Amino acid sequence: RPRRSPSGGPAAARKLWRRTTSSSRRWTDGGGHLRARRGRARDQRDGSKANEELPVKIEGLDVSLGLNRTLGKVPLYLSILRKFIQQQSMFGESFNRALASGNAGEAERLVHTLQSTAGNIGAMPLAAEASRLEDRLREGDSAEMVRADTDRLLGNLTNLLDQLKEGVWSEPEFGRVQVDRATFEAVCLELLSLLKNDDVAALKIFRAHHDLLKLALLTDFLVLEHMIESYDFSEAYCLLLKLCQQHVIEVPVKTLRGPHEQ
Repeated sequence: RPRRSPSGGPAAARKLWRRTTSSSRRWTDGGGHLRARRGRARDQRDGSKANEELPVKIEGLDVSLGLNRTLGKVPLYLSILRKFIQQQSMFGESFNRALASGNAGEAERLVHTLQSTAGNIGAMPLAAEASRLEDRLREGDSAEMVRADTDRLLGNLTNLLDQLKEGVWSEPEFGRVQVDRATFEAVCLELLSLLKNDDVAALKIFRAHHDLLKLALLTDFLVLEHMIESYDFSEAYCLLLKLCQQHVIEVPVKTLRGPHEQ
C-alpha cells in the first residue's frame, strides 16, 4: 500500500490548487467584477431601506404608537399609511354628501371608519375628534354642533393627509423620475373626456397609461385608481378635474360638465 505524503496526496494537491487559483482570480482579474456585484447588492439593500424610511415630524401622528400596532414591521406600517391616504382622501366629500342627503347612518359609518383607521396609524388626536363627531351623530345633536365638529375634523384630516403625501409616497423613487409633460396632459384630457361621458373606454386608457399616471400623480393616483377600477366614473371625473387644475392643465370647455351634470 503506497505511503501517503504529508500534503495529503494528489487529490489534496488538486484541491489546494483550485482553492489557490480561485483566490487569486478573486483578487486579480475577477476581483473588480466581484466587488462590483457585492457593491450593487449592497446598494440595492440600502435603496430598499431608504424606501422603507418612516415619516418624521408629522403633526398629529404618533409613529411609535402606529409602529407598535404592526409589531415593529416598517413595510406593513407604511402600507397601512398609504391605504389611509387612499381611503380617506375622499372622506370630506363623501361625508358632506351623506349629511346633505339626510343619510345620518352613512355619515356615522364613514366617521366611525375614519376613527378606527386613524387610531390604527397612531393619529390619536384625529381619532378622538372623529369619535366625538360620531357621538354627536348618534345622539342627534344640533346641526350647528355637528357642523362645527365636522369643520374641525376635516381641517385636521386635510393637514394630516397633506403631510403624509409629502412623507409617504406609494413609490419613493418616483419623485426623481422625469415625466413627459405633453404626453401627461394629452392622457389626462382624453381620460377626463371619457369619464365625463361615463365611457368604459376610460378604464382601458387608464390601464394603458398606468405607469405614466402613477409617476405624475403619486399618492393621488391611488385614489383615482380605486375610483376608476370601481367604475365610479363620476367621482373619478371630479378628482381628475381637480388634479388637472393643480397641474395647470387647460381643460377645454367641451370637457367640462354643465350645471345639470354636476
